[in-house]
Amino acid sequence: LRPVEVRSRWSTRDGATRTIDASVAHIIDGQGLNRRIVAGLDITDLVEQGKELESQRDFLTVVARATPSLLIAVERDGTVAPEGVNHAFRELTGFTDEQAMGRAFWDLVAPPELVDEVKQAFHEQVETGASIEHETAWIGRSGTWRIVAWWLRQLGEPADKFIVCGMDITERKAQEAELRASRSRIV
Repeated sequence: LRPVEVRSRWSTRDGATRTIDASVAHIIDGQGLNRRIVAGLDITDLVEQGKELESQRDFLTVVARATPSLLIAVERDGTVAPEGVNHAFRELTGFTDEQAMGRAFWDLVAPPELVDEVKQAFHEQVETGASIEHETAWIGRSGTWRIVAWWLRQLGEPADKFIVCGMDITERKAQEAELRASRSRIV
């Protein structure tokens, strides 16, 4: 018979409970009797750490979904990481996590004539570690153009993941242009 793997809660002498990953093997001893050998590993602390990490991840997911900033988790090469995009990015561009993951972020948002510029700006920030704000036209799946101020933030060490942070500044730019035009008419 094959060994059986089980995870269970065991009680200690002092009444505490521990989480144990155990393997139960069936053997026949020298007298021909059926016996079981149980080998276990106490994983209580590991399980608790996992629960804490899940709680932190859930909290950060709520924060990322609620923020009005555009957030895209990317790998060092610019491809969208498994952590994906936040709600604001989905709303602006129309791309879901599944549609974005594994694709270069500039291929998702930059108009064809600006792809090289966005790609270069991204790689410069990755190489220098500087977080420089860029204003670039982004185009969503529907073809809608928006002006986005964006920059890069490194996620931990080593520098293999980044967050592209962005804000839609289209309305602000339109207001600035209208103000300039108004001033020109007055002059």
